[in-house]
Amino acid sequence: MVKFKIMILCIVMFVVNTVTAKPICEETNNCYYVAPTGDDSNNGSFDSPWATVEKAFTSVEPGDSVYFRGGTYTISSTIDTKYNTNPTADSPVTFTNYQDEKVIINSSVSRAVYINRDYYQVNGFTFSAPGTFWYIADALNATNFKITNCTGYITVQGGSNNLAPVRFQSDRANDGIVENCKFIGPGANLNINTAGVFIFRSQGIKIKNCEFTDIPRAIFYKHTCVGYETGIEFSGNYFYDCGRAIVTVSQYTDIKNNLFVECGIFLNDGGGLGDDGQNNGGDYNTIQHNTFYNSTVELSFTNDGDASGCKYNTIKDNIFMVRAEYHRYSDVPHYSVLDNNLYISGNAVIENGIDYLLSSWQTYLGGCPNNNNDCNSLAGTPTFVGGASLLSIADYELATGSLGKNAASDNTDMGIDINFVGVQEGSSTDITPPAQSKSNNFILQQNHPNPFNTQTTINYQLSVKAHTTLKIYNTLGQEIRTLVNENKSAGSHSVSWDGENNSGKQVSPGIYFYHINIDKNFSETRNMLLIK
Repeated sequence: MVKFKIMILCIVMFVVNTVTAKPICEETNNCYYVAPTGDDSNNGSFDSPWATVEKAFTSVEPGDSVYFRGGTYTISSTIDTKYNTNPTADSPVTFTNYQDEKVIINSSVSRAVYINRDYYQVNGFTFSAPGTFWYIADALNATNFKITNCTGYITVQGGSNNLAPVRFQSDRANDGIVENCKFIGPGANLNINTAGVFIFRSQGIKIKNCEFTDIPRAIFYKHTCVGYETGIEFSGNYFYDCGRAIVTVSQYTDIKNNLFVECGIFLNDGGGLGDDGQNNGGDYNTIQHNTFYNSTVELSFTNDGDASGCKYNTIKDNIFMVRAEYHRYSDVPHYSVLDNNLYISGNAVIENGIDYLLSSWQTYLGGCPNNNNDCNSLAGTPTFVGGASLLSIADYELATGSLGKNAASDNTDMGIDINFVGVQEGSSTDITPPAQSKSNNFILQQNHPNPFNTQTTINYQLSVKAHTTLKIYNTLGQEIRTLVNENKSAGSHSVSWDGENNSGKQVSPGIYFYHINIDKNFSETRNMLLIK
């Protein structure tokens, strides 16, 4: 217990390591520090750090690096970087956690930070806001923004405005990167204008190796309708329990090597005018080497009569574990290339008449009379290494001898390459890929639902009988609730938490940690969000 409390304090407070903390870089005007014990009147050195996020983001010059010591920070009014000197590719500005210390930033305002300068980089933070946290290019150019190894919570649902932890706004925010991050929403079935990452008319955005859950629209890409490649790439991501994983009302998106569980892709041509003044989104997208489990792809053409969008897409080398339904709200052909996909049901819905009756436009595989069917497809059930228990990304690897093995158009496996999906090893982020972590067959799963407001369930698995403790801690490392403290048999177990402490009192909303310890053979900590 003492050891664990020290670990938590190391993660979330300024006091930290078993060895004396030292500056990472020389104390020059290019290196600054922030700590909960600091003061904004200090000079920002290692021994005299600043105290607030606002001071850090409004005091930097090109080439500066700012290191945040472990602890919890708050934002009570919107921070704007537009008055800072603009960096260049050779002199970016970097904000990051110090070593592996846990940095939590909670905002009480719906737009926490306006990034209005180019080449800003953010790394290693856990952040939450009742709306958008990082608003990229609100007023000025903010190209090449990069956010890595972060966990973002959105605690409310959108409405008339699109809300997301990260928002790229217009072509002023081109060429951004979101990588090795996790995004958690307030619920999959809430307002559709709630996203994990929202992209509005920006180009060159790359979202790679991220995890999205409990969000109505994990990635919402809107209104980039131009007649050339946009450089948009969504690859290596893991989507689960979202309303929809990717919604694109845009063109020329590469969607490759993603795992979709219980939520799929929605290509649409409507929702407002694109850059070219027409509703012709959803065109020229490439969907390749993805695995869809209880999810699918929809090409949804709005019935506005101009037959302008949702056409010329390439869909190949994917695995569909339910029937693939390529929806159309018109009898106008979609002109998409369907090639070398694996369908578990042995059929694919290709087109749809205006009446939108599935039975009237279902097309069975086994021939291409109108050249709209998937002529090189496979029909049947693939075998995954996880068998019937698909608990992690690794479980979705095709087993030796499975249908679809080495059967893609590039002679690799159909569906995903598990080695490049989810948060990658070696990142400094606090999150682990994806739903579970395994060690000697001990597993601690992410709580569900998350965020939650009344009750959440934590599932865990033991490979042998062992004494097990599972406790809840706040961000100060203080024990809040003991959920399990007894011998447990081998097998799967679950326990619920109702948001009360050991005294039976309801705790306040915020981020909490749950930690499991199994006979000193396995221990792991995950975080969760309690909302009102």
